[in-house]
Amino acid sequence: MDNQSYIQHNSEYVQSGKFEIELQHHKNHSENHLNYMYQDDTPHGRNLDEHKFNIAVDVGSGTGWFANYAVEVRGFEKVYAIEPSVAAVDIAKKIYPQQNKVEWIHGFAEEEISKLDLKEPTFFSFMCILSHMENELAAKILESIDSVAPPQSLISFSEPYGRESHNHLWHIREKQWWENLLQNWKFRFDTKYVFGAGSWKGITAIKNDSNKMSS
Repeated sequence: MDNQSYIQHNSEYVQSGKFEIELQHHKNHSENHLNYMYQDDTPHGRNLDEHKFNIAVDVGSGTGWFANYAVEVRGFEKVYAIEPSVAAVDIAKKIYPQQNKVEWIHGFAEEEISKLDLKEPTFFSFMCILSHMENELAAKILESIDSVAPPQSLISFSEPYGRESHNHLWHIREKQWWENLLQNWKFRFDTKYVFGAGSWKGITAIKNDSNKMSS
């Protein structure tokens, strides 16, 4: 992540009263986790219903709602929650002080993922992370996952795809961009959530998976 993007991202978590705001958000999400995880643009709920994992990597974990959900609701034994903002990590630790199955990792995903020693199929979670990054950085993160993910690992992306478009906030890539980067992975591109003209949101990729997946 470049310095300017980091400063902007980190500033979201250092505002006065941010802990109280995040705490309320987490309570709301916990009370409505079924609706939240099964939104048309979020394939996580369906993917977790279809596949069983013990290990997860929450990329851009923010203040840790999904990481805690994976442990408390889905029964994961270990979650690596990677987040560049130290302020966000501090808030996560305050919200979930007894959560010992989550390893909170302060750092950049393109650097921290490659350090993981994953011994079994792993669930990787993205919630609108790559769509706010330039292609070069997004590619580095996906390449780092490809280098450490065991076969049958799954990446669940709440990210847009379709007609290529880039601006200061959103970066939308064509299907081929994703498939070229992760050539050993089988993709499913969801079409329920229309993100814009010629684009949708929701992608699943499974490494060396033999199950049929339709686009």
